Amino acid sequence: MDYLLPAILAGIAGGAIGSAISLVFQSRRRCTYASGILVGAGLIATLFPGVRFAEAGYAVAAALVVLLVCSMVSRHSLRRSMQFAPLLRDYGLKHFKRLDLGGDGYLTREDLEVALLDAELSAEDRKLIKRLAWDLCVAGQVVDTTVSVSPASGTVVHYEHYGVSREDLQTYPQRIAERYAREYGD
Repeated sequence: MDYLLPAILAGIAGGAIGSAISLVFQSRRRCTYASGILVGAGLIATLFPGVRFAEAGYAVAAALVVLLVCSMVSRHSLRRSMQFAPLLRDYGLKHFKRLDLGGDGYLTREDLEVALLDAELSAEDRKLIKRLAWDLCVAGQVVDTTVSVSPASGTVVHYEHYGVSREDLQTYPQRIAERYAREYGD
C-alpha cells in the first residue's frame, strides 16, 4: 500500500494532463479520446520494470475522475454562459457607453470592476455585470497583453487582458451556442 498515495497523486496530475489533451480534440467524444490515451498510457507504464499493475490502475482511475470532473464543470460553465448570453448582449449594448469608461470601444475587466462600485446599481445589474466580467474571455477578445519578468528566477509570464466590443456582444449568443454544440452536441 506504500505506492497508493504516489499513484493517486500521479493520477491527479494525469487527469489535469488528460483535461488539457481533451481540449485538443474538437468533438463530442473528446473525453472518450482523452480517456483512451490515459488508459493506454497506464497500460504502457506497466511494461516498465518496477511499475506495478495496481499502481498504474490507481493512477489511471484517479486521472479519469479528474478528467470527468473537469469536463462536467466545463460543460456546466459553458451551458450557463449560453443561458446568459442573450441577457448579456442586450444589457451590454444598452449600457455600453456608460460601462466603457476608457472610451476605447471595449468593455474590459477594469471597466466592469469600476462599474460595480456604483452604489446605485440594482441587484440585477450587478449580477449581469459580474457575469459579463466572468465571460469576457469567451464573449470578447484579447485587447492587451502584459509581460511580467520575475527578478529572482527570470521567469516570463504573459497576461492576456480581454475586452468585449459592441460587435462581439451582438454575435455572442450565436457564437457561444455554436461552441457548445461543437463541444457537446446537445
